[in-house]
Amino acid sequence: MRLLSLLVVVAQVLLAVPAFADAYEDGLAAYLARNYANAVKFWEPVAEAGNAGAQNSMGVLYQNGQGVPKDEAMAAKWFLRAALNGNSDAQLNLGSMYENGRGVARDLVRAHKWYDIASAVGGMRPNPIEAITARNRVAAKMNADDITLAKTLAQKCRDSKFWECD
Repeated sequence: MRLLSLLVVVAQVLLAVPAFADAYEDGLAAYLARNYANAVKFWEPVAEAGNAGAQNSMGVLYQNGQGVPKDEAMAAKWFLRAALNGNSDAQLNLGSMYENGRGVARDLVRAHKWYDIASAVGGMRPNPIEAITARNRVAAKMNADDITLAKTLAQKCRDSKFWECD
């Protein structure tokens, strides 16, 4: 009986993946057509279900007030959810939020940490130069102890597969 229940759950998940992909693509088409309200309708359910791309996209919508009221704190929450799911665009966006104190308290250690994570080889971003440049820009404003702390936090986050990213 357990095996049958497990197989049913696995089948439901596998059947849902194309639906999530379709909803994300439909949301992207709506966004590109500047129909932001429809983008929200497509992206929000899949973002709530854990799709990192949709979570990052929801962050962008809240950051820019597109289809939703502008709310940088909500944008930061969506970016964090996507960043913890390994989305390097969200990690870069979250680093920027911390660097500039938008939606979160300004924190250069956390900004450096997220930029460092976004710049790691193997992320979604094929060319990490934007994240590396941002990390180096923030490092120029920090003391050596804070840089070491940021690097330690970034490594802890990566090593834990994003479970220990405070």
